[in-house]
Amino acid sequence: MMLLPGEARAVTVAVMPDNLTDPSRSTAQFRAFVQDASGEPERSWTMKAPRAKVLTLAGVVVGVALVIAIISLAVA
Repeated sequence: MMLLPGEARAVTVAVMPDNLTDPSRSTAQFRAFVQDASGEPERSWTMKAPRAKVLTLAGVVVGVALVIAIISLAVA
């Protein structure tokens, strides 16, 4: 059946189940999952490289990017 502009038709909408759960319970379950036996949250990762080496590498990357940008501007 095709509706023409301005025509309306009544329809029945099925009732959706109310499956809402308590969000605080989910949060508590997640926190229990993350914590180890000592009660402290587990660290996801640790940086093994010294901070000075990381800063040096970041400086080299920025320097190379600047050189590439200068070269691309000179060529254009």
